[in-house]
Amino acid sequence: MAFVDGRKVLVLVGRWFDCPSCMRLLEVPIGGAKTVSLGGLTGRVKVADPAVASVERFGNDVMVFGRKLGETNLLLSSDQGGESWTIKVHLPVKAIQAEVERAFKNEVVSVRAMGGTIILNGTVSSVPKVQQVEGLVIGYLRSPNLAQMGVVL
Repeated sequence: MAFVDGRKVLVLVGRWFDCPSCMRLLEVPIGGAKTVSLGGLTGRVKVADPAVASVERFGNDVMVFGRKLGETNLLLSSDQGGESWTIKVHLPVKAIQAEVERAFKNEVVSVRAMGGTIILNGTVSSVPKVQQVEGLVIGYLRSPNLAQMGVVL
């Protein structure tokens, strides 16, 4: 991936291709995975920053693993053409939301992420419940598995 005159371009086999429409977004939670279908493309699969995400190829699919918070690019190239995906590795909001719902069934709390920050929103029955919800989320984020993958509080 490169920029020429402020436009995104893709380099394939030594040629420049204007590529505004080929950029696709793939959001992967840290520690999670998503599958990308290659649609019959055969050839090279590369991640620009393997510290952020890694890939494994399975036939016509590529499994993308979120390793560290951040963004990188997935480049697919072959004689038939190429594609580029922007990979955003984010905090595991769905998993945290599920934990909050399981632990606090009678409370209404939504969990979302903005960058590397978790935002809690909702209504709870008391101030101690607020502290308990915050404690659960902080505990989840401090787990050794997430710390090894780049989550820092």
